[in-house]
Amino acid sequence: MDFKKILVISVIVLAVFSCLSVASAGWFDFLSGDVTLESQYSSVTLPKNFTVNDNGTAVAGDIKIQIVNSKDTPETLKPFREALATKGNASGYMDYKNGTIGNFSYYEFTANPKELKNISTDKVTTGAETTWMEFPPQVVTVLLDDVNSVQKFREVDYINSKDNTITTLLISTNNSNVDLHSADIDNIVNSIAEIKK
Repeated sequence: MDFKKILVISVIVLAVFSCLSVASAGWFDFLSGDVTLESQYSSVTLPKNFTVNDNGTAVAGDIKIQIVNSKDTPETLKPFREALATKGNASGYMDYKNGTIGNFSYYEFTANPKELKNISTDKVTTGAETTWMEFPPQVVTVLLDDVNSVQKFREVDYINSKDNTITTLLISTNNSNVDLHSADIDNIVNSIAEIKK
């Protein structure tokens, strides 16, 4: 075998090994399937057309998705959840529902942040004292990247039954024609998974 053939074969072998090491380092992740968006406690799986920016927000077309940890507890969220269930529609909160996905219980709603009003719990009278709680729209809009451009958003709050940690998934759009309850978005919502500690 002459020297030129040995050199060509060596260069080809070196190129193949270089490509394999680049692929294992994650450089070719765009060729694989889905994108994972993580918070400290949980993750969701997004279709590969999403890209994640430096802020940790996933973006595809007119849709932005964020996943964040909540400092709330199930007990502190309970009054707000109950107010959503009974008075949410009158205050601009739509599509309220709750349920379970694996080890997570969840509640969710959709809203246009510009149409939200204060929402209050039912009044409770004990003796001569009447108490209730009132929640301004800022309770939910504080997480939005740019509240002024958002036309509607879908918020899903997951409570892990194992440790009561809460993760909030926020899906927003600046296009009122986008369906935040499409099959693709529902698949993202249902892909919630616990991050092993």
